[in-house]
Amino acid sequence: MDSLSIVIPCYNPQSYLHEAIASARAQTGVRPEIILVNDGTAAPEALDVLRTAAASVDHYLVQSNRGLAAARNTGFRAASHPWVIPLDADDTLRPEFAITCAEALRTNPASAFAYGDYEVFGSESYVERLPGYNLYRLLHRNTLTYAALIRKEDWTLVGGYDESMTRGYEDWEFWLNLASHGRFGHHIGHPLFRYRKHGPSLFDIAKAHHSELAGYIRAKHARMYTQPELTRIKAYWDPAVCIVGSELQTGRQSLQDYERFDADAAGTASRSATFLLAGGTQRLDSESAERAALAVWSGSTSVSLPDGSVALSRKIFLSGLAPNPRPPVRPPLPALPGVLETLRRHLANAELLSLDSWIRYPLRSAMRLIPLALKQRVNRFAGREVFDLTFYLRFQPKSVVVAGELGVPLLYLPAPRTRRRRLGLITPHLGPGGAERVMLEIARSQDRADCEIFLIAAQSGDTRWLSEWRMAVDHVYDLEAVIRLERRASAIYSILANWRPDAVLFQNTLLAYSIMPHLKQNLPSIRVLDLIHATGGEWDISAATAGVASAIDLRVVVSEAARRKLLDQGIAEHKIRLIRNGVDLERFHPGETAASGGARRVLFAGRLDPAKRPHLLVDIASALRSRHGAIDFCFVVAGDGPQSQSLARRVRRAGLESVFLLRGHVADLAPELAACDLLVVPSEIEGVPLAVLEAFASSKPVVASAVGSVPELVGPDTGFLVPRDSSEVARFADAIATLLEQPQLRRKLGSNGRRLVESGYSLERARSSYRELFAENPPEPHARV
Repeated sequence: MDSLSIVIPCYNPQSYLHEAIASARAQTGVRPEIILVNDGTAAPEALDVLRTAAASVDHYLVQSNRGLAAARNTGFRAASHPWVIPLDADDTLRPEFAITCAEALRTNPASAFAYGDYEVFGSESYVERLPGYNLYRLLHRNTLTYAALIRKEDWTLVGGYDESMTRGYEDWEFWLNLASHGRFGHHIGHPLFRYRKHGPSLFDIAKAHHSELAGYIRAKHARMYTQPELTRIKAYWDPAVCIVGSELQTGRQSLQDYERFDADAAGTASRSATFLLAGGTQRLDSESAERAALAVWSGSTSVSLPDGSVALSRKIFLSGLAPNPRPPVRPPLPALPGVLETLRRHLANAELLSLDSWIRYPLRSAMRLIPLALKQRVNRFAGREVFDLTFYLRFQPKSVVVAGELGVPLLYLPAPRTRRRRLGLITPHLGPGGAERVMLEIARSQDRADCEIFLIAAQSGDTRWLSEWRMAVDHVYDLEAVIRLERRASAIYSILANWRPDAVLFQNTLLAYSIMPHLKQNLPSIRVLDLIHATGGEWDISAATAGVASAIDLRVVVSEAARRKLLDQGIAEHKIRLIRNGVDLERFHPGETAASGGARRVLFAGRLDPAKRPHLLVDIASALRSRHGAIDFCFVVAGDGPQSQSLARRVRRAGLESVFLLRGHVADLAPELAACDLLVVPSEIEGVPLAVLEAFASSKPVVASAVGSVPELVGPDTGFLVPRDSSEVARFADAIATLLEQPQLRRKLGSNGRRLVESGYSLERARSSYRELFAENPPEPHARV
């Protein structure tokens, strides 16, 4: 390249114009043609600047004031060379700008323009490092700079800059216009020009009118923003996953922005950060690509997925540690000046280079010296936000602070929305458990022809109900299997932000509650609900979530006690919905107990964890045998959990093997209830236990701790309530002995329990309420992008 044209539009320029012209003239290795366009300057002092400047340029053009875009177009039309650089009147080019960009365009003939990073100077001083050209990201935010070496033929192809955009963003629209014609850019990774900051600028005006200008751009390039075109663009420019396998193996995936290569063609051809290696001839699960993207985004480098496929980070795939390895790609270490520039900018952003900030806010300034990574580790260790990280959001606008961690949500394109409503269900476990059974019934109650249901299990270590869940919902996300613990809250946010359900219901998942404020702020159309079971002890969800209550549209409770507690906390009555748990009256019905003369059965049914206090059963059995030795009884324990082994050891140490039957997990509790004489519930924390309702449906009395909402069910007419005090073991033993010794009393209390559940706790009544709960969410009329 021997020469090129540099177009400098100006309106009421200051003396900075002379620096701009000098930098254009100083380009190395080329003979620049400098075109100065006066866009209707009227200020006398500015006209003086222009008279002097006109003598130092090749062409001086004057037009009426029509705006920056029109002035640039005037200069481009006058340019006599095939390559043109636009330069604003107060900025400057580095001497190597033209030659460096020209070399980039020579080696990348498919590119319409080349651009580099830039240095900010004037009232602020730092280097702005720009990302590589990515059309998908450019659709949502202008990630480029206006200054570039542009092929004039491409400017002509698209008709130049849009002259109606007098308030700014004309360069953003120009880049998108080029892209709509299949013409793209090339990024050069070092600073090539200097951008001056000196008071309000056209960019500030554009930011003030961002919504209006961005809306105009979207409308003008509407085809690029349609769902099919967005999907195509993202799959090419910013794919969430690269699937390595055959088309048959890939099948239909829940996300759309993936690219696929055969095993011998993948590697550096893919832009993706995540690789999914299909295993054998088995077809991938429909959510496998989505799981893989989430796993690598969360920080994992290699994760085996349930269908036999393997998710790998790009680094691992290219390092040779994966099947079909590719030559390692080692990025060069950053140069020391670049590191120092980055450090200086971080310090400037944190206002730590300002002596005034240190004098006025010494503690705040000292706290900002602590690295972000260390702050996040402290928050993670403490289990709360010791350090407030919201300060960093001003520098990372796409980030969210969730559970004391700052992170950018993973963005991908899921399957397009249909006419069905989308419902999200958030729960800790995949089951089994009483709360999980309620959530499962909520899913089953919905009309699948009308609802697309997503289940997210945040910390499940038990997948025994996975097959049941897969029949009840459309998508299952078991985060325990693929997401690192510290990123699970952000993963939940990412899934919801991408799928954008009409409503989402949270249950017993405190880390998930932390995302609620972000949902309401960033996705206000999503209706947020939660389901509250327990009302006391460590699992008092209503108290633990008081800080995010304003972000919850509806609180669903299973008991009157929970409803009253929310009212006491100041929650408006219209934001509370009481839906009592339901029991299947056909499946659970009165049955025969042990034969006369046989051992009477005392049933415990529940998860063996500290909240249910299974260890107390040993003390109760010991007291029962010592105080009522003539009673022939047996404790049947139906359940498993973390205290399974310790319970078995306690039984052996107490010499009670003959009176304990440890059944482990029991898939169908109905036969056990039919065969028992009563149910015992010694829990420390409870809501409305399903086991109690199922016992009543089976006409069995209950002896239970007086905790949570249990007193709403168990009373003198249906069983015995035992207060939590020093005499509770003896009280449990006496109550059980009374029921075992008096069959008529057992039958009377059991019959009363049956009538109670028939009158207000039927499963059909509960399912009807669950359907009404989400019927308030009409499906969105069209897909969102």
